[in-house]
Amino acid sequence: MESLTKKQAQVVKWLVENDHDDEPTIAVREGLVSHAGFFKWGGSKAVAEWCKEYRRSLPPPPLTDDEISRRLRLLAPKALSMLEKTIENGYGDKTAVGLSQWIIKETVKPVQVEQPVSHDEAERELAKVLRLVK
Repeated sequence: MESLTKKQAQVVKWLVENDHDDEPTIAVREGLVSHAGFFKWGGSKAVAEWCKEYRRSLPPPPLTDDEISRRLRLLAPKALSMLEKTIENGYGDKTAVGLSQWIIKETVKPVQVEQPVSHDEAERELAKVLRLVK
């Protein structure tokens, strides 16, 4: 992108930001560059290559919550392996162990244990129902 003029870089940036890098002639229709100027640059093929180069230089988009969860779940077997090796060896890297514990904590959902119904409470409910029936 350093080899492009200010105007070329501006057009390329606009095309990529507006998802028109696969059809660069839109820049001519939008009045960003003249028809003659566009073809002086090398036409659609050259501008499309500039757009590809620019797009590759951009940082990746942020991960979604689902992508983060999926990637953490993929790390869980490695985290378990790290903990197993640490237990077997009797020592390990404190940072790796801590991170492994965190990964497992984040990926394993706690089991919801149902609280048993108190018999006293059940008996009181039954007594109320029987009183209503009489």
